[in-house]
Amino acid sequence: MIAVAPLPAQDAPAWEHLTFPLFRPQLQEPDVLCVAASCGGQPVGLAVARRGRTAQLLSIAVDSPWRKQGIGGRLLAATLEQLSADGADSVEAVYIAGQPSTPALERLLQHHDFAPPQPRMLVCRALIATLVEAPLVAGRRQPRRGRIVGWDEMGAHTREALHEEASRPGACPDWAWPFFDEARIEPANSVVLEHAGRVQGFMVNHRIAADTVRYSRLFLFPGAARGAGFALAGESLWRQHERLGARVPKGSCDLEVANRMMLNFLGRHLRPWLTSVAVSKVARKVLVPQAKAVGDPAR
Repeated sequence: MIAVAPLPAQDAPAWEHLTFPLFRPQLQEPDVLCVAASCGGQPVGLAVARRGRTAQLLSIAVDSPWRKQGIGGRLLAATLEQLSADGADSVEAVYIAGQPSTPALERLLQHHDFAPPQPRMLVCRALIATLVEAPLVAGRRQPRRGRIVGWDEMGAHTREALHEEASRPGACPDWAWPFFDEARIEPANSVVLEHAGRVQGFMVNHRIAADTVRYSRLFLFPGAARGAGFALAGESLWRQHERLGARVPKGSCDLEVANRMMLNFLGRHLRPWLTSVAVSKVARKVLVPQAKAVGDPAR
């Protein structure tokens, strides 16, 4: 008989093959909820979500021999119930469109009364050795003012200056916070632009798989010289190419579909050098408050 229940953190490693490599190191974090399906104690399915007022459904998977038996639906129902009991008001499911599993996932979300999915991001992937040949990157332009310092080259003064600049009220929006997920920041090609004792901007990246760096945060503070963003991005790409090389050959970045300027820039300057461009979508659901989580009656 299939049992579906929240997974204790210490048991998560046995189920990690049922989620994406990006999320495997996070399964034992306190704000991550794992709901597992098992048969005789053996893993057959896993749903992963991040707790919060607006919770995020990160992944849901059922091992191939066990599919089409309703296990995915039970995993999702138990996850939504637990998230509601944990205090979530709503949940967002973000996924890549056009994958073999997409139709099944969208049917599952629709069955559980998620709103129709909407386009969210363009997910761009590239081989860095190819991308550095693009005319915009090949010149490895230098900033008009200041110097670019690597994350692994920052002294305490530069780090403090970056933290101070980003913490000033109104200076740095939440989405651009440079110390986000700091444990996975890739030091080899994350870079900071400094000038006259102040930080002017940064490009912060994260290792999301053994062979892939995600270009996560590009941000300029007011007063940065024109073209500084191109200089930071180009330097970051070159550093991955030169310092990580064939060991980490891939890069990715996400662009909001509403950002028409960046989408036009992508199409004009970088699209021919990318290996793929996919659309990520988001489907949302308002949760009904629960007094407490209810155990799976089928256990």
